[in-house]
Amino acid sequence: MTTTDFNVSVIIPVYNAEKFITEAVESVLIQTGVHEIILIEDGSKDLSLKICMNLANEYANVKLYTHPNGENRGAGASRNLGIIQATAKYIAFLDADDIYLPNRFVKENEFIEKNNDFDAMYGALGNRYHNEVLEEKYKNKIFANVTVLRLENEFMNPFESLSGFNFKNMGHIHLNTLTINLEKLKQMSYFFNDTLRLHQDTEFIIRLSYHIDLTPGIIDTPITIRGVHESNRITKFTFSHKKYYQNQLKAWESLLAWAEKEKISAPYLRYFKLRVYSLTIATLPLAKAWAFFAKIFTKHFSIVKYYKLYYKNLTNQLIS
Repeated sequence: MTTTDFNVSVIIPVYNAEKFITEAVESVLIQTGVHEIILIEDGSKDLSLKICMNLANEYANVKLYTHPNGENRGAGASRNLGIIQATAKYIAFLDADDIYLPNRFVKENEFIEKNNDFDAMYGALGNRYHNEVLEEKYKNKIFANVTVLRLENEFMNPFESLSGFNFKNMGHIHLNTLTINLEKLKQMSYFFNDTLRLHQDTEFIIRLSYHIDLTPGIIDTPITIRGVHESNRITKFTFSHKKYYQNQLKAWESLLAWAEKEKISAPYLRYFKLRVYSLTIATLPLAKAWAFFAKIFTKHFSIVKYYKLYYKNLTNQLIS
C-alpha cells in the first residue's frame, strides 16, 4: 500500500465563523489522504454561509450542506449530518475556528502503509491564543499546553480513563484529534446526542471508547490547534456558575441513560450514577443540595469520594 490508500472525510460544523473558516479549510487541504471536506453550515448570522459557498465553488473536494430551511441545530446535529454524508473509509472532525497542523494524518498514513488497520486513532491538541490578554488569563490555568490521553501501559482501559472511572489516570481526547473508521462508528446505536448543546463531543468520545479500540497516534506534539478567542465558548465559562454544572449534568444523564440501555457492567453503571448524583448536588441551592445528599448518603456512601473528586479535578474537565 501507499500513503494514498488512507482516505478520510473531514467534517467541519460552521456557525458564525466568518473570521476563521477559510484558514480551517486551508489547513485541511494540505493534508495527505483527505478525500473530502464536508462543511455543515449551521444557520450562521454572519457571512459564514457565503464564505462556505465560495470555498465549495473553488475546491472540488469541499462539499457544503445545510440543515432544512437553514436552521441552526447545533454542533451535534451538524456532525451527525456530516457523518451521514461522508463517503471515505475514515472520518475526522475539525471545529471551524481551529486548524490542523501539517502532521495531522501522518500516523494514520503510516499505519495504512504498513497494512495495519485501526478502529480509531487520537493525538495531541495544542492551543493558540489570539491575544496576550487571553493567553495570560487561561494559559496553564485552565488549559494545558498539550491536551491528550496518556495511558501508563497498553493494558489500561481508555474508557475508564476518559470517563474518570480510573481517576488515577484521567485524561481527555479532543474531538479534533480523532480519526475514526466509519464502519466501526456505525456500529454505535447513535452518534452525537443532538439534544446536548454543550459537552456533546465529550459524551460521544466516552461512549466511543467503550465500543471500539482507540489507538494512540502522535501524542508528544500537537497535531491540531485549538483557537482561544473572545467569541469562543471556552473563554466564557466559569466553574462557579450553576449553568456549567447544569450542562455537565445533562451530559452525564445522557451517559447514564446510554449505560443503562447498553447494560454495561455494574461497577461502571454505579460510577455513572454517582457522577449524576454529584452533579445534581452541584446544581442545587445549598439547602436542597444537603437534603439530596442526606437522602442518598446511606445508600451510596462513596458519593463522598466522587463529590470531592469532582471538584478536585475540575481543571481537568475541558468544556466542549
